[in-house]
Amino acid sequence: MDLIIVVFYLISTLILGIYFGRNIKTLKDFAISSGYSTNFLLATLFATVIGGGSTLGIVTNVHRYGIIFMFAFMGASFNKYLVANFVAPKIQKLKHISSLGDIFENSYGKFGRILSGICVFFVSVACIGHQTTAIGYVFKSFFDIDFLTGVTLAYGTLVLYSSIGGIRSVIATDVYQFALICAFVPITLIVCLQKIGGIQSFIFSLPANKINLTDQLFYWPQAITIFFMMLFSGLDPGFIHRIIMAREKNQGKYITKITGHFSFIIFFSMGMIGLCCYILFPHIEPNIALPHMIKEVLPPVLKGVAMSGLLATLMSTADTALHVLSVSVCEDLILTFKNDFSEKKKLHLVRIITALMGLLSLSIALYFQDIFSIMVFAFSFWGPTVLIPFIMILYGHIFTKKELCVGSMIGLV
Repeated sequence: MDLIIVVFYLISTLILGIYFGRNIKTLKDFAISSGYSTNFLLATLFATVIGGGSTLGIVTNVHRYGIIFMFAFMGASFNKYLVANFVAPKIQKLKHISSLGDIFENSYGKFGRILSGICVFFVSVACIGHQTTAIGYVFKSFFDIDFLTGVTLAYGTLVLYSSIGGIRSVIATDVYQFALICAFVPITLIVCLQKIGGIQSFIFSLPANKINLTDQLFYWPQAITIFFMMLFSGLDPGFIHRIIMAREKNQGKYITKITGHFSFIIFFSMGMIGLCCYILFPHIEPNIALPHMIKEVLPPVLKGVAMSGLLATLMSTADTALHVLSVSVCEDLILTFKNDFSEKKKLHLVRIITALMGLLSLSIALYFQDIFSIMVFAFSFWGPTVLIPFIMILYGHIFTKKELCVGSMIGLV
């Protein structure tokens, strides 16, 4: 029954994506769309920022090390408040832009567009690899399906609707996945607490080594680093793309701030679930702690809903990253050098690129089967290279091309 629910989720997601992605005629239709309501944009932004790191990643690290890593992830929540107050209003004032490459080209010419395209390429591939790796673990834990087969089922669905319908497909499926995420987290937490015996039993069962921060001093440097990395680097290409789509006054600020509120609740809930995992299954491999607990604790039907919700958190982040990656490769790295294609050929080109980028990201996931390490690489690469000059552009400070290049190289090192 649970497998049927998951298969239904994948099929319905594919149908939804293809249906809403029909009638795409131009590259611009594929790349970006405006006019969505605030609630739609809020749903897709939230679904985008809640991914493998904030679900599987938190549970894995709370199970392995303790709650200090739940607090480390809170940096991403505080980041949303910084973005809402100091970044989103600046982006919304920019006119006639549809991508990060447009913003950099306005300030640095083709050199800036190419540089931003290269950086978007690396961080997006890492982000997709991160989510795809988590998808593989989910299928392996739930259904004893081998890593490659599980990834092919879910990720293949994602690549198919993303390459057909572009942003319209991604938005439609994100809203659907947002509803599943909102169901998955409370269902899982409530059932786990009931399995332990309620809140009181949970409190008395808490392992001291997982909740006493003084016992986790050895991990403080890593946790503090992650907190500040997420605090200042959490504005990834997919996040920027969603703010660009918010055309109404203060719409970007509002959806970003509300996403910050929601993410606090999600991160705290996932930390609680991580502690429940440790109480119930202290010797399980941490990387599969969450899917193992869902498999063993939740009853039928609810188990299928939770599995689908967990997949939704991963797919909603991956499809946005894949979309932004494909459009950036097409517009910033290919059409910058050769732009004499017809609109029909441009559309065919970006669809082919989407499929190819999907295969590349899958290869990354198969090579680096460590969810947390891939996520850390993506954020630590992005922040020091392009994010800093991007913020400076918003505040009117333009470097020389030499300064931009040298600064990004030093940041990369």
